Amino acid sequence: MISFLLCSVLCETNITIYKLQMAEDRISNFECFNIVRLVNRQIQSGSSLNQTNTLIHDYCDKINGLRKEVCMSISKDKIPQIVALLHEEKTTEFVCDEIGYRKRSFGQRTPISLKDCEIVVDKIKSNFFLNSEKSKINNSQYEPTKEQFVSFLMRRFFVATGPICRDFPTETKLACYVISRIISKNFLPDISRRIPSKLVCKNLAAMHQIKIVN
Repeated sequence: MISFLLCSVLCETNITIYKLQMAEDRISNFECFNIVRLVNRQIQSGSSLNQTNTLIHDYCDKINGLRKEVCMSISKDKIPQIVALLHEEKTTEFVCDEIGYRKRSFGQRTPISLKDCEIVVDKIKSNFFLNSEKSKINNSQYEPTKEQFVSFLMRRFFVATGPICRDFPTETKLACYVISRIISKNFLPDISRRIPSKLVCKNLAAMHQIKIVN
């Protein structure tokens, strides 16, 4: 009985620690995302590195707790690296991964072959491009802006991915849903810029969202 109670206490303690780790990880990753987006806005507006550093320091002063700690740590020496990665058109999640604020999944990554991953991404692209905003605007030759196109993809995304994933065998179907969900959150701009499917898959693997297998 004592052994059982001791085991229960230890299990509950481990679960609590696990939940705290997950909470801290989410907060750290969330704050990294905020900072990268702020830096990206500064880049788009033509601000200098000094101006960007000043803005981020001011931002850090306005928040508290773990968010402030993360913010101050990043602003200390990571801003030049963030700027460089954004100039290379890396995604926000990729940047946070590179500077040490990866969003851990606390579980196994979904396995999929590179070939199958490319097929999934290709199908998502095909589905969206076939239903592009161009064909929806007065049935004319009007060329939609990137913003219009991405907005259109987001509106249709969850309707579109169901049929796409149903076409795959059971062992690939889960990966298809995972990839679709991640693309909807972070990669629609890449899809709209027609980034090669293989590169999208490799970025997903680099972010530890999927596991590329042979």
